[in-house]
Amino acid sequence: MNLFELLGVAENATDHEIRAAYRRIALLCHPDRTQGDPEAEALFHEATGAYRLLTHPERRRRYEIEAGLVESVADLFERKPVGKRLMKSVLPSARNAPRAGKTRVQPVLPGQPGATGDAGGKIRINRGGGGLRNPLVVGVPPSARAVSWYELEALGEPGKNGGEPGALWLMIMNKGERDGT
Repeated sequence: MNLFELLGVAENATDHEIRAAYRRIALLCHPDRTQGDPEAEALFHEATGAYRLLTHPERRRRYEIEAGLVESVADLFERKPVGKRLMKSVLPSARNAPRAGKTRVQPVLPGQPGATGDAGGKIRINRGGGGLRNPLVVGVPPSARAVSWYELEALGEPGKNGGEPGALWLMIMNKGERDGT
């Protein structure tokens, strides 16, 4: 039985979940409550040791590696949000690794060449460069203010080697605001 099973938690349990499981066992098996029951006392001491090991980050990491609970370094890193960010920053450094496309920002002034429309209508945008040559038609809600920002996911530059495409951010300025009226 591994330490996670002893406490009754999943192997990817958070410190909070481990603490709650330990407290349940401690309330049931503490020597002061069990009146000399040797099995309950032994379980209490095992749970205390498991709790101390699993809530200490370095000891927990060593335990998981030695117990074979970690399949790879990536598996270990991806258990915490900071590890996921670190893996994303480290792994794409490989030459042929998938790379996300760049996010683009495109200001749009209704009436400029390649863009027509205003708040409450549609804006047609010619997307040139970066392999994006198809025109894009975007509806502008009547409530659009002086400057409205819109994110269009996956319409930025394409990813490389199978990476996710970037986003396209549109900054739409109404005619009245552009002219100062």
